[in-house]
Amino acid sequence: MPEFACTRCGGAFSLSRTVLQRYPGWTPKLCQACRGGRRSANPDRGVEDNLTVAEVLDRYRTGPTDGVFTDGSANPNPGPGGWGAVHVVDDRVVAQAGG
Repeated sequence: MPEFACTRCGGAFSLSRTVLQRYPGWTPKLCQACRGGRRSANPDRGVEDNLTVAEVLDRYRTGPTDGVFTDGSANPNPGPGGWGAVHVVDDRVVAQAGG
């Protein structure tokens, strides 16, 4: 498996060829431990904590300062799920929506 260096902690990590083939041209920057400091409420399901906007902005400090950012999830997939979107201008959330 190819090995990468985490840009945050400097540790070495690898991803399976299957994952890398799914995203051609992508070079991962963060190891699993540094990818957003995710904590699981239920390790079997991998559920991330529900964070407030202030907690998200405090936890995630890197990335673009302008744009529309979205995410969604379903459990099981396909199945019931949810989505969220934020509009960021000059590093400030100016609008948000979800459902």
